[in-house]
Amino acid sequence: MNGATIRRRFGCYYSPELRAQALSLSLNFPDGTLSMQILDKIKMQRKASDERPPELPISWVEISNSISRRYQFQPDGKLSVKMVDDSRPAAQRVMESFLNKFFPSGYPYSVNEGYMRYTQFRALQHFTSAALSVLSTQSLLFAAGLRPTPAQATAVSWILRDGMQHVGKLICSNLGARMDSEPKRWRILADVLYDFGTGLEVMSPLCPHLFLEVAGLGNFAKGMAVVAARATRLPIYSSFAKEGNLSDLFAKGEAISTLFNVLGLGTGIHLASTICSSMQGKLVKVQENHVSQDVQNHLHLEEVTGILGMFVFHALTDRLTEIRGTSVPWVLSFYSLVELTFYKTMLIRPCGLFVQYLVENPRKLLLIWFNMPVCRVEFVVPVDYRVICDSGNIEYLQLVVAPLLSVIHVYSVCEEMRAAPVNTLNPLRTAMIVADFVKTGKISSPADLRYREDLLFPGRLIEDAGKVKVGRSLHEVVRPSKLQQFKEAFPEEKFLLNHGSRWTDMILEHNATGEDALRGWLVAAYASDMERLVNEPSANILQEAYDKMNSTFSPFLAELQAKGWHTDRFLDGTGNRFAF
Repeated sequence: MNGATIRRRFGCYYSPELRAQALSLSLNFPDGTLSMQILDKIKMQRKASDERPPELPISWVEISNSISRRYQFQPDGKLSVKMVDDSRPAAQRVMESFLNKFFPSGYPYSVNEGYMRYTQFRALQHFTSAALSVLSTQSLLFAAGLRPTPAQATAVSWILRDGMQHVGKLICSNLGARMDSEPKRWRILADVLYDFGTGLEVMSPLCPHLFLEVAGLGNFAKGMAVVAARATRLPIYSSFAKEGNLSDLFAKGEAISTLFNVLGLGTGIHLASTICSSMQGKLVKVQENHVSQDVQNHLHLEEVTGILGMFVFHALTDRLTEIRGTSVPWVLSFYSLVELTFYKTMLIRPCGLFVQYLVENPRKLLLIWFNMPVCRVEFVVPVDYRVICDSGNIEYLQLVVAPLLSVIHVYSVCEEMRAAPVNTLNPLRTAMIVADFVKTGKISSPADLRYREDLLFPGRLIEDAGKVKVGRSLHEVVRPSKLQQFKEAFPEEKFLLNHGSRWTDMILEHNATGEDALRGWLVAAYASDMERLVNEPSANILQEAYDKMNSTFSPFLAELQAKGWHTDRFLDGTGNRFAF
């Protein structure tokens, strides 16, 4: 059998490789014959090549908020989603959910020895402290002379109001990863939330019937602010630590804060007792249901604006309210609690953390100061006197001073954050570093970038850095037909790139570091730069950009670390990672 015979007989059945093998075998047999064993061998090779294992459906696992989900493309192109480890016992799922919400990511491997014992006793400390505060509040209310029922109601209102702050803390604690990524932005947001909550408290006297709702919302905002401020304090201080002196920096920073808090309290008290006094009331003598023009006594109340809230009368809905009686129950202040009996003049002035009640010719005087919510003041007035509240005497200057102080407050914290040279890698800072390197060949230090960071809108895309978006879910970015292509493009890397016309999506594996994110970002930036130069998209542009990245990454990384950047972690803040 010669070569032509083999081609005629097997050409339409066998691949070019098998035909070439048969032709080479025919050359070894001058008589043109092939043994049946060789023909059987060729047929067996063809059969083995045809029986390839079926291609399995493409699937991957995404980890978001410590929850693993398996995504898989079905043969019909649909995407199915399934929770990983759904078969775990309920108790185990509850325990792992608790650990994920209240312990650091990666616990127990991400913390040092003793963290569990520290956490246990810290929890016990806060539990006993909260319980004692409730008991002490109730005891003080009884000591103030209130009957059991009002005291209990006031204590319940206070606990509910304070409870809203704890709710805000719990909600904000779930955003810890975002605070690691954007500590400056969240520190500013914390002060904005705190000022918002304080503003609600300042305005609460305008709607005393909605005190619990308004004050509760204010405390909710302040609770979130407290968690955000405390959580971002350490990254900010760490950015200034140069020789391992973090504790010293923290202690000195707290000392400065305490000093100026005291000075601010003194200034606020001075403002409250002078230009920001809010109300005046008059106690006038009544003669046959006629208000005498001769004012016998004056009642003057002054407040602590922006620190402890405003004193307010409950009956200021009308222009003039007159109340007659020997016993006048009155919701007078949200922050003071006193039971007084008097005949002539009473003057109430705040002084530090106390309120000094000066009463001329008192029958009974109880000096008490509480930082409490809804409180009750009972005046025992002679029968021929009335309490007159004139809403026209309200001073609204505090409504100007408080916003002005708030603006100065927020501006100050913005300048603080701009001055902090944070040296961790997040999406914005990574994009700025890559953009500077691609454009100028130089690497900026944390101090160089601090004044250029966009603290209000950090999610903006930078064109010179390839317009990279990080943190989107894999199933939102990839198409079934291209997933295998993405996997094979950079098989040794811990990132996937989807280079689009408007931006480039980068998805990181669950164990990707800052170096992996930098490698992917450089590839995207080089690809975008090449497209601008040639003005024509190329199928091999990502591969060319990848080769260029490999040639420049080692010196780039060395200089980056020499500038003080930490490349061991990439703080994307979203928690969306994948694992094949």
